[in-house]
Amino acid sequence: MELKKVISSTVATCAMAAVISISAFAASKPLHGGGATWSGGINSNRIIYSKVVDNKKDNIAYKVTVWVKNDKGAKSEKTGTTSGKGDSGKVQVTRGATYLNPFAANTCGYKDFKAVSTK
Repeated sequence: MELKKVISSTVATCAMAAVISISAFAASKPLHGGGATWSGGINSNRIIYSKVVDNKKDNIAYKVTVWVKNDKGAKSEKTGTTSGKGDSGKVQVTRGATYLNPFAANTCGYKDFKAVSTK
Protein backbone atom coordinates (compact mmCIF):
# COMPACT_ATOMS: atom_id res chain seq x y z
CA MET A 1 0.00 0.00 0.00
CA GLU A 2 2.88 2.37 0.80
CA LEU A 3 4.24 1.89 -2.74
CA LYS A 4 0.90 3.02 -4.18
CA LYS A 5 1.08 6.27 -2.19
CA VAL A 6 4.63 6.94 -3.39
CA ILE A 7 3.67 6.28 -7.01
CA SER A 8 0.53 8.42 -6.72
CA SER A 9 2.40 11.37 -5.26
CA THR A 10 5.11 11.06 -7.91
CA VAL A 11 2.53 11.07 -10.70
CA ALA A 12 0.76 14.07 -9.15
CA THR A 13 4.06 15.96 -8.89
CA CYS A 14 4.90 15.22 -12.54
CA ALA A 15 1.43 16.34 -13.64
CA MET A 16 1.82 19.66 -11.78
CA ALA A 17 5.25 20.20 -13.29
CA ALA A 18 3.79 19.60 -16.76
CA VAL A 19 1.03 22.15 -16.15
CA ILE A 20 3.52 24.72 -14.90
CA SER A 21 5.83 24.28 -17.88
CA ILE A 22 2.91 24.45 -20.32
CA SER A 23 1.67 27.73 -18.84
CA ALA A 24 4.86 29.58 -19.89
CA PHE A 25 4.25 30.59 -23.48
CA ALA A 26 4.64 33.23 -26.12
CA ALA A 27 2.38 34.02 -29.02
CA SER A 28 2.11 36.52 -31.84
CA LYS A 29 -0.71 37.39 -34.23
CA PRO A 30 -0.79 39.82 -37.17
CA LEU A 31 -3.75 42.22 -37.09
CA HIS A 32 -5.36 44.48 -39.71
CA GLY A 33 -3.63 42.84 -42.67
CA GLY A 34 -0.21 43.03 -41.02
CA GLY A 35 -0.49 46.70 -40.11
CA ALA A 36 -0.23 45.81 -36.42
CA THR A 37 0.89 42.83 -34.36
CA TRP A 38 -0.34 41.54 -31.03
CA SER A 39 2.15 39.55 -29.00
CA GLY A 40 2.03 38.20 -25.51
CA GLY A 41 3.49 35.63 -23.19
CA ILE A 42 5.88 35.29 -20.30
CA ASN A 43 9.39 36.69 -20.61
CA SER A 44 12.58 35.34 -19.02
CA ASN A 45 11.99 37.51 -15.93
CA ARG A 46 8.64 35.77 -15.29
CA ILE A 47 6.64 38.80 -16.36
CA ILE A 48 3.39 38.24 -18.27
CA TYR A 49 3.06 40.77 -21.08
CA SER A 50 0.54 41.65 -23.75
CA LYS A 51 1.19 44.33 -26.36
CA VAL A 52 0.01 45.70 -29.68
CA VAL A 53 2.60 47.31 -31.96
CA ASP A 54 1.94 49.40 -35.09
CA ASN A 55 4.08 47.96 -37.91
CA LYS A 56 3.66 50.69 -40.53
CA LYS A 57 4.18 54.43 -40.64
CA ASP A 58 0.89 55.52 -42.19
CA ASN A 59 -2.18 57.50 -41.19
CA ILE A 60 -3.67 54.60 -39.23
CA ALA A 61 -3.34 54.01 -35.49
CA TYR A 62 -4.85 51.16 -33.50
CA LYS A 63 -7.04 51.47 -30.44
CA VAL A 64 -7.02 48.36 -28.28
CA THR A 65 -7.33 46.97 -24.77
CA VAL A 66 -4.54 44.57 -23.81
CA TRP A 67 -4.83 42.39 -20.70
CA VAL A 68 -2.87 39.89 -18.59
CA LYS A 69 -4.02 37.57 -15.79
CA ASN A 70 -1.86 35.46 -13.49
CA ASP A 71 -2.87 32.03 -12.20
CA LYS A 72 -4.07 33.56 -8.90
CA GLY A 73 -6.69 35.54 -10.87
CA ALA A 74 -5.11 39.00 -10.56
CA LYS A 75 -5.80 40.86 -13.82
CA SER A 76 -4.37 44.04 -15.36
CA GLU A 77 -5.76 45.87 -18.40
CA LYS A 78 -4.66 48.88 -20.38
CA THR A 79 -6.65 50.65 -23.08
CA GLY A 80 -4.76 52.90 -25.44
CA THR A 81 -3.95 53.93 -28.98
CA THR A 82 -0.65 53.24 -30.71
CA SER A 83 1.30 56.46 -31.08
CA GLY A 84 4.01 55.51 -33.56
CA LYS A 85 5.70 52.73 -35.43
CA GLY A 86 7.35 49.92 -33.49
CA ASP A 87 7.95 49.57 -29.78
CA SER A 88 8.09 53.33 -29.24
CA GLY A 89 4.34 53.62 -29.87
CA LYS A 90 3.11 50.31 -28.44
CA VAL A 91 0.21 49.69 -26.08
CA GLN A 92 1.44 47.26 -23.41
CA VAL A 93 0.51 45.88 -20.01
CA THR A 94 2.54 43.63 -17.69
CA ARG A 95 2.11 41.72 -14.42
CA GLY A 96 4.27 39.26 -12.52
CA ALA A 97 3.59 35.64 -13.41
CA THR A 98 2.75 33.22 -10.61
CA TYR A 99 2.93 29.45 -10.63
CA LEU A 100 0.78 28.64 -7.61
CA ASN A 101 -2.38 27.16 -9.11
CA PRO A 102 -1.83 23.95 -11.10
CA PHE A 103 -5.35 24.20 -12.53
CA ALA A 104 -5.10 27.73 -13.97
CA ALA A 105 -2.59 29.27 -16.34
CA ASN A 106 -1.05 32.71 -16.62
CA THR A 107 -2.88 34.20 -19.60
CA CYS A 108 -2.85 37.27 -21.81
CA GLY A 109 -4.74 38.72 -24.77
CA TYR A 110 -6.37 41.71 -26.37
CA LYS A 111 -9.91 42.92 -27.03
CA ASP A 112 -11.80 45.79 -28.65
CA PHE A 113 -9.21 46.19 -31.44
CA LYS A 114 -10.00 48.79 -34.08
CA ALA A 115 -8.15 50.91 -36.61
CA VAL A 116 -8.51 54.68 -36.28
CA SER A 117 -7.45 57.48 -38.61
CA THR A 118 -4.74 59.84 -37.39
CA LYS A 119 -5.59 62.62 -39.88
